[in-house]
Amino acid sequence: MTTYKQLSVINRSAVAVFALLAIIGATYLAGAAHAGTVSLPQTGQTTSYYAGDDGAIRAGVAWPNPRFTDNGNQTVNDNLTGLVWTKNANLPGGYKTWQEALDYVASMNSAGTYGYTDWRLPNINELESLVDSGMYLPPLPSGHPFTNVQYSDYWSSTTYAYDTSNAWYVNMFASEVDAYGSKSNSQLYVWPVRSGQFGAFGNSTVWSTGQTTTYATGDDGSLQKGVAWPNPRFTDNGNQTVTDNLTGLVWTKDANLASYKIWQQAIDYVASMNSGVGTYGYTDWRLPNRKELRSIVDYGRTGPPLPSGHPFADVEPFYYWSSTTYAYITSHTWRVDMFAGRVYGQIESDYSYRVWPVRTWSATPTPTPTPTSTPTPTPTSTPTPTPTPTPTPTPTCTGYTISPMSNTVAASGGGGSVSVMANTGCAWTASSNVGWITISSGSSGNGNGTVSYSVSANTATSSRIGTMAIAGQTFTVMQAAATPTSTPTPTSTPTPTPTPTPTPSCTNYTITPMSKNFTSSGGSDIVSVTTTTGCAWTAKSNDTWITITSGSSGTGNGTVTYSATANNTTDLRIGTMAIAGQTFTVLQDHLSCGYTLTPQSKNFTSSGGSDSVSITASNSTC
Repeated sequence: MTTYKQLSVINRSAVAVFALLAIIGATYLAGAAHAGTVSLPQTGQTTSYYAGDDGAIRAGVAWPNPRFTDNGNQTVNDNLTGLVWTKNANLPGGYKTWQEALDYVASMNSAGTYGYTDWRLPNINELESLVDSGMYLPPLPSGHPFTNVQYSDYWSSTTYAYDTSNAWYVNMFASEVDAYGSKSNSQLYVWPVRSGQFGAFGNSTVWSTGQTTTYATGDDGSLQKGVAWPNPRFTDNGNQTVTDNLTGLVWTKDANLASYKIWQQAIDYVASMNSGVGTYGYTDWRLPNRKELRSIVDYGRTGPPLPSGHPFADVEPFYYWSSTTYAYITSHTWRVDMFAGRVYGQIESDYSYRVWPVRTWSATPTPTPTPTSTPTPTPTSTPTPTPTPTPTPTPTCTGYTISPMSNTVAASGGGGSVSVMANTGCAWTASSNVGWITISSGSSGNGNGTVSYSVSANTATSSRIGTMAIAGQTFTVMQAAATPTSTPTPTSTPTPTPTPTPTPSCTNYTITPMSKNFTSSGGSDIVSVTTTTGCAWTAKSNDTWITITSGSSGTGNGTVTYSATANNTTDLRIGTMAIAGQTFTVLQDHLSCGYTLTPQSKNFTSSGGSDSVSITASNSTC
């Protein structure tokens, strides 16, 4: 273990240390031609829980030793990424809303904290780069020099593209990456960062998130820190593989090559790809680790969160397995959501998710041996029977998927598009169930396709919900209410009676936000009520699975706290609350279902036969 005394020696020789790191980094780069713009580091997991997992393979650049250097001025260098962090991981001394977090870091620059004026709130890639997937409480490398690390959520500067009222955060208890932090209502911790003067070790520079829209001064969209993506980001190799030109990783073009698997089956499936001459000519496929699977995420997009124009096929907006075990509960494994980019742990044996194989770039695929030709015997005069034509198989047309499954539109109207995923040859149609939603293109299609729609303005003072039927699925549109116009009070005719005390005008109530989207596990949130002083209001739930926990009534400005129970069904559900005469809408995702087939194949003799297949669902309600 590095002692404080040793760190002091390192500080006095900082130039020599970083010169050494630069030499070692150059050594890594010298053999990394065609390896991409950045080289992904290892996850930190060193224990193997199953052959072929992250702990066994340890793909990526090994971390430098020491990983961190205490600079002796209340800052710490990350020698892997080149970033500089405040040594105190709770410098503000408590929680902040997202905007307060940005303002706090801006105030550090005004004051020149620790002699620097370029502090920032880290983006989601920078914040996640601290994580050691082999550790928890906190998920940081052993012997780190930080103080006051809170086992809770830390803000990033990256906005959640699907719901821009939320922002991404990393949990420093076990390292979940999520985006259900409401910018205005959630209170999280703040850990400022700045760019260092030295390069990253082994080219392990943090890359930009993909977010280019600015939502506040100093946020990810305005600063866009990190290595810019190459153009093109991906190259279709023409052999059913795709190279990521940012990282040098090679992925299967088909993102759903294996359908649903439990974790060990996923690793076994990828191992089977390496048998013989190898799938697509390669024998070094692996299940991606957590960092590799996250590396393809574009945090400026959702459903799927991949860069525009990507060449992949059949990307499912659901969870994909990584090869990295959840250190806090080793019966669980990390998974990445390909709807938005969330990172959660899940039990390995009970749930089935998608599999997306990956490999490291190499110059030449394993050559496929040319089979030795067998001499053709001289045919006899036996007449050749006319073969019976093999009928063209009818495609299975039951697995239609749409993404996203809902959208929230402003009162002024707007539009959007919905992606349809279906097997080749499977036809589908799209129709609107309400007059104010119009399908502008894609009213029918075959295989994968897109439906574009427009939403007319809502002139009513209450929000509204409409649906479209797309490929047998229901797409929901929630539209905000128009801002009510106050009716002027008519001037009364003067009378000799005394003028009464004016009653406040209580016709203008506003609630913020007007809707919320929860995962199937449920959760809680807060709604703000804005009105004139003295104006009373009430709040009530219209659905049994939504409970108001505080703020069922109030006067003037106030808040309503509510909770949503877990959704254990396979159907998306929508509920409402009546708050101050306004309608608040709650949308909750359905339970994700995975299925396992036992056995997965059967070999019959030429005489035919029959057999049975057992189907195991990940949940009894599936």
